[in-house]
Amino acid sequence: MATVLGRPGARASRSDRQSGDRRPQSNDGSSSGRRLLFKAGDFAFLVCVGAATTVVAHLVHQLGWTFVPTCLLGMVAAMIVQTLLAVLASPVLGSIECMVPSMFVAMASPMVVCGIHLSGQEPTRSMGIVIGTVVAVGMFVFVQWYGRSCIAMLRNDIAKASN
Repeated sequence: MATVLGRPGARASRSDRQSGDRRPQSNDGSSSGRRLLFKAGDFAFLVCVGAATTVVAHLVHQLGWTFVPTCLLGMVAAMIVQTLLAVLASPVLGSIECMVPSMFVAMASPMVVCGIHLSGQEPTRSMGIVIGTVVAVGMFVFVQWYGRSCIAMLRNDIAKASN
């Protein structure tokens, strides 16, 4: 565990002691490069989901039906699009990493379009893309912040346990 967290003064785990490796493993350039590519993929995927699901919901609103069936059909269509995109991206980005954040984006961004329609405004398709992108960026920032806070709590718990 000491080598996983990369803390120089930490005690070595049993597997580290057995293998004789007491050095903390450094983050080489290829590891940080892969991490950066993975984050870029997550970001691009969330933006794609946000834009696609918002445009689909916007297109359903263009049917001219009454508000409640339009919102229900728009949400169903957005969830179908999100699920298909998540299934396509899951071999590259991982199933949980794709499904959970994109589900929130696929629900929240079409709801904003529905709220704009409810207020009597008529959003354009480009406005829908901007709404989807903003919601996706917000979700990406939240996921990154949450991941860092979980790692910090884990490090604190390990430090307390080792003392």
